[in-house]
Amino acid sequence: MKKIGFTVLALLAFFWLSSCSNKDDLVVFEENGVQLLISQEYLDKGISYDSYSSDMAQYPTFIISFAYTPALDRLYEQAEVMWDTIESQEAQDLYMEDFERSLVLHQKIIAIGITLPESDYRSLAPDDYLATLPVLVRKYGYVYLLKVMENSTDGMDDEEIEVFRDCQKYIEKSIRKIRIEEPVVKSGSGSGDNSLVFPQFESPTLDGTPVTNDIFSGKDITMIHIWGTFCTPCIEEMPSLAEWVKSLPKNVQVLGVVCDVGSLDDSSEKEAAEQIIKECGVEFPNVIASGGILTYLTAVQFVPTTIFVDSTGTIVGEAIVGARLEDYKKAVEKYVSAN
Repeated sequence: MKKIGFTVLALLAFFWLSSCSNKDDLVVFEENGVQLLISQEYLDKGISYDSYSSDMAQYPTFIISFAYTPALDRLYEQAEVMWDTIESQEAQDLYMEDFERSLVLHQKIIAIGITLPESDYRSLAPDDYLATLPVLVRKYGYVYLLKVMENSTDGMDDEEIEVFRDCQKYIEKSIRKIRIEEPVVKSGSGSGDNSLVFPQFESPTLDGTPVTNDIFSGKDITMIHIWGTFCTPCIEEMPSLAEWVKSLPKNVQVLGVVCDVGSLDDSSEKEAAEQIIKECGVEFPNVIASGGILTYLTAVQFVPTTIFVDSTGTIVGEAIVGARLEDYKKAVEKYVSAN
């Protein structure tokens, strides 16, 4: 079967087994400073949890999710049977789009939690996504954010709706008994660690030109800008970003990553990306989300997200989350002046 696109893979990433400890139903998210009760009974019903440490995300993040296994199993079984009957590439593309939409109906994010230093929280712009999340508590010099997501039950049958609502109510009840502790800052983690290297990759640009990590070696610093065709702030910022890139010094470059285009066969998203790039006057290369890039994107929480790498591919400085052109400029100027 054709490889599933980025959108579904990103959602499925939420359901990987967590590295967090689980003892007597107590799930411990150490870097978040959060302990939450989740019983084996509800894990068996479809609840799962995952965490992204500060090595993988701007701030430690945990996600509580739900997946209804019976419905997903049925979809995959049907897909295996149907796939052999579809002959044309166009029909395969249409089927995959419908298949991905069906998968999403049976997978839900119930809650998301993020912990960040009080000083960082105070510096957020009012329209920053993190600033819009509910504050659970301020303690130990940190702000603990926790949002219970609103989810639709469209596409679920009565049995699945009953199980999902039961799991959702259970998590909401568990959150009311949440335990807060001081976050555990792991040695060598966080934005100050410059030992992280961007994964090896070979991904085509939207016009099919292959790009590898070798692109980094020709410049002192590369700004990797991760965006999506569904992201309004990304699109609104793009004309100004494109104009600024034209004025960059020769030792600096920008590489765009279109996070919702997983292959050159993703016709609708690819066409949307090409249209945005054309209308906004973008001249810097934009690659699709495949290979090693896709591996990195499973840890990206929001778009746009912008990171910086040196000529060896080593990630430098802090990731910038949100459409923040002035901050991109400052980050580039800071690096260039220091080197």
